[in-house]
Amino acid sequence: MAPRAHLGLAGRRDALTPQAGLDVIDRELKQVYAEAGHPERWKLLRYDVAHQETPEGRQEALAFLRAHL
Repeated sequence: MAPRAHLGLAGRRDALTPQAGLDVIDRELKQVYAEAGHPERWKLLRYDVAHQETPEGRQEALAFLRAHL
């Protein structure tokens, strides 16, 4: 997917997305995007919720789309 822009939003209490797995994904994709010359196009945000959308996440998604579309 790199170097296309990608935003990930996850809940820290979401049983469907274990934090250890997100740590691996975030670490690896930061490296991939940096090597592609576009580290700003990868972003992973975590919120203290289960599997649900937050108002903050919605605002981040809209800002990310405005910046990258």
